[in-house]
Amino acid sequence: MFLVLLGGVRRVGRHAGFLIALVVAAGPVAAQADDPVAAAAADDAARVALIDLRLPESPTPEDYEIAARLLGIASELAPKDADLARLETAAAFGTGEPGLLAGATARVVALDPSDTVAQLRLITARIAQRQTAEERLALYEKLLGPAGVSIDHTVRSRLAVDAALIEREQGNLDRFLSLLTLASSLDQTNKEARHLASSYFAEYAGEDPDSLTGELELNLELMWADPIDPNVHFGISRELAVEGAMREALRFYEIGMTILYRAGLVQPRQKVEELAMRWLLDGPRFVLDSIEQELKLARDNARIKYELDKQRDVPDRLLTPPDEVFLDPLYEKIRIIAAMDAMDKSAVLEGLRELDKYTEHEFKKIQEATTLDDEKSRAKAFEEFTSTLVSAQFMRMLANVDVRQTQSIIPQIPKYIGEEKWNQLRRPLEAWVALRTGDLDTTRAILQEIGAKTPAMRVCRAELLVAEGKDAEAAAEYEYVLRHESFVPFGAWARSRAMELTGRTDPVTPAGRRMQRLVAEVPASLDHFISDPAEMLSLKIEPVQDDFPPGERARLKITVMNTTPWPLSIGPSRTISSRFLLGVDADDVDEFGAPPQPVVVDMDRRLRLDPTEKLSVEVGVEAGLNGMIFDAANRGIIRQRWQGWQSPTLNSDGAYVAGPYGLSDSSEKFTRSTRPEARLPGPDLAAFVGDAASPDTIVAAVESAAAWLRRGDGDEPARVVSALTERYLSAGPTERALMVSALPTASQVPAMAPFDEMVRRETGLEAVRKVSTPRVVAAMVLVTRVTDADDPLLAAAAGSGDESLVRLAALVSDRLREGRPAYSKTGRGLAALAGSSKATAAGRGGP
Repeated sequence: MFLVLLGGVRRVGRHAGFLIALVVAAGPVAAQADDPVAAAAADDAARVALIDLRLPESPTPEDYEIAARLLGIASELAPKDADLARLETAAAFGTGEPGLLAGATARVVALDPSDTVAQLRLITARIAQRQTAEERLALYEKLLGPAGVSIDHTVRSRLAVDAALIEREQGNLDRFLSLLTLASSLDQTNKEARHLASSYFAEYAGEDPDSLTGELELNLELMWADPIDPNVHFGISRELAVEGAMREALRFYEIGMTILYRAGLVQPRQKVEELAMRWLLDGPRFVLDSIEQELKLARDNARIKYELDKQRDVPDRLLTPPDEVFLDPLYEKIRIIAAMDAMDKSAVLEGLRELDKYTEHEFKKIQEATTLDDEKSRAKAFEEFTSTLVSAQFMRMLANVDVRQTQSIIPQIPKYIGEEKWNQLRRPLEAWVALRTGDLDTTRAILQEIGAKTPAMRVCRAELLVAEGKDAEAAAEYEYVLRHESFVPFGAWARSRAMELTGRTDPVTPAGRRMQRLVAEVPASLDHFISDPAEMLSLKIEPVQDDFPPGERARLKITVMNTTPWPLSIGPSRTISSRFLLGVDADDVDEFGAPPQPVVVDMDRRLRLDPTEKLSVEVGVEAGLNGMIFDAANRGIIRQRWQGWQSPTLNSDGAYVAGPYGLSDSSEKFTRSTRPEARLPGPDLAAFVGDAASPDTIVAAVESAAAWLRRGDGDEPARVVSALTERYLSAGPTERALMVSALPTASQVPAMAPFDEMVRRETGLEAVRKVSTPRVVAAMVLVTRVTDADDPLLAAAAGSGDESLVRLAALVSDRLREGRPAYSKTGRGLAALAGSSKATAAGRGGP
């Protein structure tokens, strides 16, 4: 029997060893120069790339490629900047080009070997380049064998799943199972491995206690891989219920319901299933009382709203009278069946009345829908009416009430629902009518004709057997319903009927008893942790420092910790979400040139967090437009506080909140100072630009001038632009890269036109062929200063012989020819740079 052991294995080394180097095949990383000018140039180039990518409402793969190539070229200025490499990786992901993604990911792995997500992505990309399945499997063998133990076990676990799938495609089932077992033992949070194991076992398992218990054990392991997947808990609950372990089944069903309630995804079907289980434990009266209370509450609330709306003079057509508020028909079905079990005839009749009133209500909706041109609305209204009308007749026959009324209604049904639909429902209903009128031969004949494929017809056959005096056979039919349909209203009633016919009081099977012992080992603390995400993890958002001096970008540190006793997966759509949204609360924000944008962060650096393990990531919240907005603020200090939401979603008021199993936190207020030179009078700033000599003052001069010009309220801008133009003529390659990246274009600030003309004339791309223009300057000129698809600079870049510049020129040319948004053609002011996007990415998840 294939059983995956519950729990993890001893942790192996955290960092990838020589086998990763074998797969990565990356060269040595160049040492980063301690050059403030180069670092600032790279930062400003990245800012341009992000803003450019955010301008269109829906960026195309080509837009992502422009950003990826620009970021890749800019990284030459800061070769040890892992954040820049992650931004390049995220942009490359949007292109769909494996080569771009692999190259960028290789840089991330080289700079941060602890990033297991990047490790996995890179290794799988390299393996995918192997031509045959045999070649790929050979490499998997090396990575998964003794020589690969230095690779993080979470990475090896995913590699084992990939290898297992290839082996299954090759028909090697023994090897498939072996690798699947390895994957599960290496990392119990590998949900794909656990799901494959559970599905495979279920496909071949028998009905004996060993098989049934083994299947449950695998599903429990799947639950530990992702404790907040409600469907897994519901699946476990069904397994337990089928074998009669109802109290244990209810426990896991309620865990699943807790998860759905937190997500706001509970449907009437799930509530009725929960009532059916409570019926099996607490009796039918619990169901009747619960439904009565819920209906009363719904109508009381409707009455209050109706009266308030009347006082507000809401038009009658928009009012909902309390007597037109109904519970879902599923509630009435279970109420009728529970009332039968409780032998409460008045409750049976009340349930039938509610069904009739609901049917009339649905008929009115059909009539209203026929006045609409919306075919979908008409079809939906007709479907609801049909279902309710026919269900009401079935419930009458089940309860053996108003048989003659149903007989009189039957001839009219085709007129309402159509002959085709009626022909699908006619024979089952006729079987029930024949049963309740004592025509057992007709009932038997119809059942032989159509079979008992639904719970309703299985109960019909059971009731026929009772009428024929075959109690033992009838009990077997009811037990079948109980085992296979525990969660439908018939299932609860079937147990009562089976117990009544057999005299037995314990519905638990031998497999069920073993299952009870198995789930008793699941700690009660699981229920506690599921009820509140704050019990599962902790979140801390804080500034890296309390004050950021002039020229230093604000950075936050986000820390997530697993506070459970079990390892938990982390990532997008995992138990611990790695996705965050950050929003800023800054003093006097209305005075900024544009509102600061929220920042999207993806902490997708690990595949799992062990108990008490933390993951901390520093985030630059000034990537993209925010940095320009803060730089251009006409004040010395900006006080700000950042609020973060994990797995963000919108509430009913349209405000951001954390997701169902996410947390939120707010940083303390901190200060970010602006450069005092950015507030100098124009002549003084021009002098500062001309006199700057040290690397730090050069950066301060260029970035201060950029902020001053973007703010647009300074005197004598021509003098400042003239000083910048003169400075550029004598500047070296790195300083030129800084100036082209940081300074606004003429489309944003018209006074910059002389500077742009000089840049194009003196260091245009025609000089690329002579290697007198570094490609980082050339790339930045292409993206920031070219506005015409037929610009000769594009032709010069196309003939440069530099692969990245050739491709970048083609992409820019196509974009301009198609009229898509571009950084070089944005309008005046900071607000124009916001484009269609309202968020800036900071992190590996995507710009």
